[in-house]
Amino acid sequence: MNKQSIYHMVHLDQVLSRLFYKFRLPVSLLSLVGAGFIASSFYQKSTPPPKKPESMAVDNVLQWKIVADNLYYVKERKELYLYVDLKASKAQKKSDRTPLNLSLVLDRSGSMNGDKIKYAREACKFVVDNLEPSDNLSIVVYDDQVDILTASAPVKDKTALKKLIDNVHDRGSTNLSGGMLEGYAQVHKTQQRNYVNRVLLLSDGLANQGITDEKVLQQLARQKNNEDNMTLSAFGVGADFNELLMTNLAEYGSGNYYFIDSPDKIPSIFAKELQGLLSVIAQNTLLRIKFPSKNLSVNKMFGYQGQVKGDELVFDLKDVFSEEQKAILIKFTVTEPLTEDATFASMLTYDDVITFQRVNTSENTKLKVTTDKALFDRSFDKDVLQNIVLFETNERLENAMLEVDHGNFEGAKKMIITLKSEMEVQMKNLPANADLSRQYNTVMEYEKQIENAKTMSSEELKYNQKASRSSNYQIRKKK
Repeated sequence: MNKQSIYHMVHLDQVLSRLFYKFRLPVSLLSLVGAGFIASSFYQKSTPPPKKPESMAVDNVLQWKIVADNLYYVKERKELYLYVDLKASKAQKKSDRTPLNLSLVLDRSGSMNGDKIKYAREACKFVVDNLEPSDNLSIVVYDDQVDILTASAPVKDKTALKKLIDNVHDRGSTNLSGGMLEGYAQVHKTQQRNYVNRVLLLSDGLANQGITDEKVLQQLARQKNNEDNMTLSAFGVGADFNELLMTNLAEYGSGNYYFIDSPDKIPSIFAKELQGLLSVIAQNTLLRIKFPSKNLSVNKMFGYQGQVKGDELVFDLKDVFSEEQKAILIKFTVTEPLTEDATFASMLTYDDVITFQRVNTSENTKLKVTTDKALFDRSFDKDVLQNIVLFETNERLENAMLEVDHGNFEGAKKMIITLKSEMEVQMKNLPANADLSRQYNTVMEYEKQIENAKTMSSEELKYNQKASRSSNYQIRKKK
C-alpha cells in the first residue's frame, strides 16, 4: 500500500468517524461500516486488531452466541446493537418422537370453491396419515359458522377421519376468529407439557364475520401463546387474504407463516410444516438477557419480539426444530453514557426432548469502555454489521410495500432506489454474505415490480405483494 492510499484511507476514516459521532447516523451504516472497515484495512497492515472473544455456548442440542456490534464503547455512542444467533443440531433418530397436539382449522367459505377446497382436503388427509395414536388431532371448519368436525382426541381411526374430511364443502363467508378460537379451545382440551401444542390455520379470504379487528386478533394469538403456551401457524391461499394479519398471527403465535400462491401447493406446504413439527428437539425454550438498564433502553427488536421486564429482556422461543436457526437483533439507545465496563448476562433454558432434562446454559457478553477511538473504529464485528444491514433493510423494504398498498408507487420507488444504493455501498465494505445477497436480490426484484405496478391488474398486484412479503419474511426468519 503506497503513502497516498494510506493517507486517503485514514483521512476518510476520520471524516466518517466524525459524521458517525456528530450526527448519530442510524443504520444506513454508511459511516459505521465505512469507518470500521476502512480503518481495519489499514490497521491489518500495521498493528494487529484486538482479538475478539466469541460469546458462544455449545451443547448437543442448541448452539448459541450473543455478540455486541463492537467490543468497545466510546462516550459519543448514542446507539448500540446486540445480536443473538441460535442454531439447532440435527435431530437424532429415536424410536419415539415428541407427540403432537394439533388442531386443523380449515376455511370452507364460498371463495374456497374448486381446487382450493379440494387440495385443502388433501392436505388435511396427509396430516392424518402421518400422525400416530400418541398424537391428538382436532379438525375445525368455519365459514360464517364454526363446526367441530372432530373433537381433539388420539388419532386412532384414520379412515373415519378422512371420510369426515371428504365431506367438507365450500359455503358462506369467513368467521376467521371463530375458527381460530375454536382451534385453540380444542388444543387446550388435550394440552400436555411435553407435546407440541399448535393450531394450523388456513384461510383464503378476509375476516368479515366475528372479530374482524386485526389488533384484537393479533392480541388473541399473543395471549394464547404467552399465557397458555399454544402456538399458531398461518397459511394464506390466493390473492384475497390479508397477508399482514396472517403474518402477524404467526409472529405473535410463535409459529410459521406461509403464502400459498397456487391451490396445488397446499399439500406440500402442509407437509413442510408437519416435517418441522415432527422433528422438534427442544421445547419451552427461554432466553433471558440482563442489560445495564441505567444506561441503555431497548429501542427495537428484530427477528423475534421479546418482553422487557425491568433490566431483563425475555424471549419465549417455544419449540425449536431440527437444524432450525433463530436470529434476534436488539437495538439499544444510550440513555446515560457508560462510565465503566458493562456486561450482558444471558441464560438459555430449554427441555431436551431426548433426555427429558431441563438444560441451563449461560453466557456473558462484555462491553469495554475506552477513550481510544481508533481502537473502537477497528473493533466492529463483521457478522453483527451484516445482520444490522439485513434486518434494517428488511424493515425498510416492508415500509416501501406499505406505500404500494396505499397506491404511492412513486414514493415507494424513491425509497427502494435509496435503499438499493445504500445497500450497495454497505455490501462493498462487508464480506460476502449469502443472506445479504438474498436480501439485495429481493430489493432488486421489488424495484422491477414497482416499475410495472401501474399497468398490473388488481389481482396481479395483490399476488406480487404477497409473494414479496413472503420472501421478506423468509429472509428475516433465516428460513
